[in-house]
Amino acid sequence: MIRTSVATTRIETLRNKIMSWTKSLLNNKNENAIWNATYSMFVITLTMSGFDQEENQNSMKEQMDKDGTIAKLVEIFKNGQYLDKQINQQVAITIGLLFKGLPIPSDFGPALIDTLKQLSLSQQSHFSNNSIDALKQRLILLCCQATSIMLQDNEPAMSLTISEGNLLRELISVFQKLPVDEVTSGHLAALFDVFNFTTIRKIETIPEDEILELMMKMLESNDEDIIWKSTKIILSFTISNGLKVEELIINPLLQKFEKDGTIYHLLEIFQNDFYQNKEIYGNIAVIIGCLFKATKIPDDDISQIA
Repeated sequence: MIRTSVATTRIETLRNKIMSWTKSLLNNKNENAIWNATYSMFVITLTMSGFDQEENQNSMKEQMDKDGTIAKLVEIFKNGQYLDKQINQQVAITIGLLFKGLPIPSDFGPALIDTLKQLSLSQQSHFSNNSIDALKQRLILLCCQATSIMLQDNEPAMSLTISEGNLLRELISVFQKLPVDEVTSGHLAALFDVFNFTTIRKIETIPEDEILELMMKMLESNDEDIIWKSTKIILSFTISNGLKVEELIINPLLQKFEKDGTIYHLLEIFQNDFYQNKEIYGNIAVIIGCLFKATKIPDDDISQIA
């Protein structure tokens, strides 16, 4: 309970700082600043509403009501003075999310409901299918980055993440749904933080098959940092598996990597001297060495890593 409380407090502190900053921007006369502020509030409110139970009220409403944020959002919505109509759309959705499960005040309720109805029906809305998909991607990235921030220098939260595994599985589930070309280094930040924190012998507590399958997928990326992080994570699992068996026993991952093609993909990367980060090649060389412990490396492979 204490560990969970620490993690939750850190998330709430981060959220409150962002909301305080965005609230201050709502009084700015620059329309771009207003757009950024209302968009940030929209994203955070939408994200937090995903953590609330369907039947529950939005957990952010009370605080935003108390500090005057809702009143300011309603003022912006009612005035409708900005040229960029997406500002009003963002404000309308934010207010709608905040009043989930509650009666909307009559002085702006009908107009708000009408706006939300038009947004849901209009094909010309800024929130078209493509925009919604883009928003989902941004939300996923924000959640991954927020998770990474939460885990940094937070040993209780990190230990809980590793021991229970639920957060890791959620992250993996997210990555499995993303095309490789849409994954950024920021998406992998939290997962990579876990491996930096975990000792080699404790890695066996982490869901191996799911993560290795994901890393195999990430090797298709054009992002050098993703390739580096992926080879680093694969290396951690390879060493961990090697430590489980006696000196003259073949690494348990060798057969798996041969079957799913991981080893051939790693050799292909190693052979093509494309990346500036030379640690990538060092990681791959050690992976190959660990995999072929107690067995002969095929001649073709030796020529590539020699």
